[in-house]
Amino acid sequence: MNIIRDGRVTESYNADNGLSVSAILCFAQDEDGTLYMGSDGGGVYALKDGKIANYGYEEDLEEGVVLRMLPDSDSDGYFISAGSNLYYWDKTRFRKLENFLKGAGSIFDFVDYDGKLWLLQNNGIIALDKARLLSGEFTNEKKYSFAQGLTGSLNANTWNYLDGDGTLYLSTRSGISVFRFSGTDMPLPRISINSVSIDGETYEQSETLQIPRGAQRVTIDFAALAYSGNLDFSISYMLKGFDDKETVLNNTGSGSISYTNIPGGEYDFVVKVYDSDHPETEQICTMHLEKQKRLYEYSLFWVLLVAAVVLLAIAVTYIIAAVRLRAARRRQQEYQRIVDQSLRTFAQIIDAKDKYTNGHSLRVAAYSRELSRRMGMPKQEQERIYYIALLHDIGKIGVPDSILTKPGKLTEEEMDIVRTHPAVGGKILENFTAIQGISQGARYHHERYDGTGYCEKKAGTDIPLEARIIGVADTYDAMSSTRCYRAALTKEAIEAELRKVSGSQLDPEIVRHMLDMIEEGVVPAETVPIAESGNV
Repeated sequence: MNIIRDGRVTESYNADNGLSVSAILCFAQDEDGTLYMGSDGGGVYALKDGKIANYGYEEDLEEGVVLRMLPDSDSDGYFISAGSNLYYWDKTRFRKLENFLKGAGSIFDFVDYDGKLWLLQNNGIIALDKARLLSGEFTNEKKYSFAQGLTGSLNANTWNYLDGDGTLYLSTRSGISVFRFSGTDMPLPRISINSVSIDGETYEQSETLQIPRGAQRVTIDFAALAYSGNLDFSISYMLKGFDDKETVLNNTGSGSISYTNIPGGEYDFVVKVYDSDHPETEQICTMHLEKQKRLYEYSLFWVLLVAAVVLLAIAVTYIIAAVRLRAARRRQQEYQRIVDQSLRTFAQIIDAKDKYTNGHSLRVAAYSRELSRRMGMPKQEQERIYYIALLHDIGKIGVPDSILTKPGKLTEEEMDIVRTHPAVGGKILENFTAIQGISQGARYHHERYDGTGYCEKKAGTDIPLEARIIGVADTYDAMSSTRCYRAALTKEAIEAELRKVSGSQLDPEIVRHMLDMIEEGVVPAETVPIAESGNV
């Protein structure tokens, strides 16, 4: 490297002076006179006061080649092109800038102009917001290429020129191409909803689409009509009434989104295309969707159900109060029989949805009462847990019969629907305060002792005691009953499975009592019809 002053070489630098790589590709100079040299394999050399320093691998520059160096107009650092990668150099360390989609090809040159860093690559120019780029936040890029009038591919090892009025002259394989930083925005394309399919069946487009109440998956395909291939825009979509916020897609001209188990009601699917630099400009396409409601999604259904539960709660409250006030055993038994028959009737209505679970709630209630007795609970607590267990599956009224009675293995989506029944049951019973803990029994009877159950991942003694008792009774009855997908298990198989899940799925102390009941022949037991039932 030679320095020429007044037509004469006044200084020469080579390997003897520390310039170990002799091929110099570019220069830059600080205001203090420091001369920086980008080399072909040795990183950056700095010359000041006749001394040369080298910056490269030890300062985190992963490549040795430095094609271009550009002073940052807003700070004391430099942008560095190492060919395939872009760096920022604060004169001590190099930081690789990767928070944008660079595309293929080397960075031949760059321009710092109007708050943006413009990268010149083989097939065009990429514009990046410089502040976002340096902050580390992901930066949306805009590309200007042949679709915007570039006359030829850009070349490496050529020099481009930016004049004072903001015109950039580019060296291309087809001559000089002129780029102006103003007036480069392209008109936004139209956005279109191409198709809508419901459970695999495609429907014709219309302003309003009716969705059957039993539909499980709705898929919407959409695209921007950008025939030029220009992708200098963003796409966002949102199902209003279902989604909490918009989802933004960058660097793509189309998209597809599926929604599963949408509740009944009215929705607007809105998809729009906009310029990320000017989000106020946009093209919008909207489709109105109406899904028929299931029975339990109608307000009247809940009003009637709540009214029934309230009436039942009033009856139970009156019965319990009367029992406490009256000393006569006969009158006490009469009131208790009314309560038992009422709740057993509700339980049989629930079980009637599936012929294979007929009597399930009654048996679980009987087993739960026996377990609580063996655990030393007072008589009053035994009766309370019995009532709670009778309605533990009330949430199944919200599960379609086609899923409950399906003979084969359920899909994951169907299992997700089944797993909602504890939460639905808890919701139904949450205002039923006459029997303490009745909503907890419904809500938490599918929690697991190790915390992997549903719906709230409770574990150990955080699970209410009544729910843990019902969980053991429910598990035993499920194994000892014939279901649509299998026959009842043998006594030996049930005992082995209970021991296996003790401490993981079920409370080990309660399991111990259930195993005693099995050995003593207390279970399985047939339930007594309502008309024949006596004292609970």
